[in-house]
Amino acid sequence: MMNKKIGIGVIVILLVLLGGFWLVRGQKNDSDSSESTTGVIAEENADVSQESETKIQAETDTTKEKNDSDTEAQSNGANETSSGSQAEEGTTSNSDSSDEVAFTGIELPYEIENTGLVIKKIGSYDGAFVEDGSDKTVKNVLTMTIENTSDQVVQYSDLSFLTSKGKKAEFKISMIPAGGEVIAFEQNKMKYKKSTDYQFEDQITAFLEPDQVTLLEDQVTIMGTGKNKLTVSNITDADIKVLRVFYKYQYEDGT
Repeated sequence: MMNKKIGIGVIVILLVLLGGFWLVRGQKNDSDSSESTTGVIAEENADVSQESETKIQAETDTTKEKNDSDTEAQSNGANETSSGSQAEEGTTSNSDSSDEVAFTGIELPYEIENTGLVIKKIGSYDGAFVEDGSDKTVKNVLTMTIENTSDQVVQYSDLSFLTSKGKKAEFKISMIPAGGEVIAFEQNKMKYKKSTDYQFEDQITAFLEPDQVTLLEDQVTIMGTGKNKLTVSNITDADIKVLRVFYKYQYEDGT
């Protein structure tokens, strides 16, 4: 009986030992399995994390490229705007210069278009100012020597010039026969300056045919009595209702 109990005890002990062994082995296998699973999960997580980082890095690079592209586009836009502004200013600067009229001084001899009048000389005059009939003594008054190269009589001509000093010079001449030459005084007694240039501005001129201008020698006589006076006598039996006399001073050289 005792031996039987001992045998049963041994069997129980063996069963306990075997159960413990299998329990420990099972736990070890579970642990290994858990560690293996955890390792797989960790590895997968690491791969996912690496992919996420790669994706984030790619997105970052894409965003950076886009920002760089936007910045470059904005910079190009600013440059285009700046260039446009400069071009517009240049166009404006070119439009204001084209509106300005450059001063062009005349070169002697200078022919006034459509008149046959030629300006041969510009100079000064000292003496009696006969243009307004005052005969006032003047000095250094601006004068122009003008020749009528047409085949008509210049009944009258008003000429205006712009000076390089920004002033207007005006001259009036009348009854200049074809081929005749006259020295005209500046109407406002402008002083002559050698350094001043003159640009032609405008003219009003009227002409007569040569046979329209005569001395009426079969009707009147004209005599100079001195002291700047002329005596005109009617030698006909009829009244002369209107008589106009034009006279010029003549220099010794025939001018």
